[in-house]
Amino acid sequence: MADNDKWKDFLAEIQAIDKGITLPPPPTLQQASGVNLRPIVVKSVSDSSTSSNIEEAVDKTDAEVSKAEKSYINKLLSTKLVETQACDIEMLREDPSSPLHSAKTFQDLDLDPRLLKGIASLGYYKPSAIQEKALPYLIGDRPRNMIAQAQSGTGKTATFLLAMLSRADANLERCQCLCLAPTRELAMQIANVGREMARFIPQISFGLAIRGEVPETDQDGNVKNQVVIGTAGTVSLWMRGTGAYHIDRMALRMFVLDEADIMMEESGFLHISKRIVQ
Repeated sequence: MADNDKWKDFLAEIQAIDKGITLPPPPTLQQASGVNLRPIVVKSVSDSSTSSNIEEAVDKTDAEVSKAEKSYINKLLSTKLVETQACDIEMLREDPSSPLHSAKTFQDLDLDPRLLKGIASLGYYKPSAIQEKALPYLIGDRPRNMIAQAQSGTGKTATFLLAMLSRADANLERCQCLCLAPTRELAMQIANVGREMARFIPQISFGLAIRGEVPETDQDGNVKNQVVIGTAGTVSLWMRGTGAYHIDRMALRMFVLDEADIMMEESGFLHISKRIVQ
């Protein structure tokens, strides 16, 4: 199956879930591609000690994914925003026939002035090509599912962080925006950038769903951070609600797969991601 077909199939599945259509369950990891993958994503969890072991196993596996490591290195090398003139940008949208407007300035997006101040402090004064095309679609009155692809350093991370921060309600202490990253290092880097963007909105907090991190919770264990960035295994545990921390599914407004090409190629990541969406 061609890469473009994989993206379209994945987007179609998300659309079906949005419409309430029940999809057949994904195969177990042992069935997928005949590869002996980690059993972590299909193992039911009954107590917190088991959860701790699972989180440790997942994080260890994440650290061993070479493509994920390469992705992290690429992001470290691309700490400065690359001004793109004619770079290749591909976007798959839920409704390709709908008009796609662009934003020449961040002010065109009608962002919270405090958020504008935050991105200006990071040196973002003009939307990059990917931000110009994607942000109006992601933070509009009727946001839709989207898959966007562009070269490293073009501002993709800032794009989805701005979208999440625009859609999060600072007055609601529940996880509303959730992002999966292939490694804990990437998750930490994304959260750090997000915190800088939201530095002038003190009511917005970022939580890390990775081993060793403790999120803000209420007395029932519900995660209070409006934005949570994490690895697939730990997020999956929190979504099940079988451990000490729980993510309230009903409060979620936005779900992001960072480095989605890695998620698509690694069966373990892909199946966990589908389960989270469902």
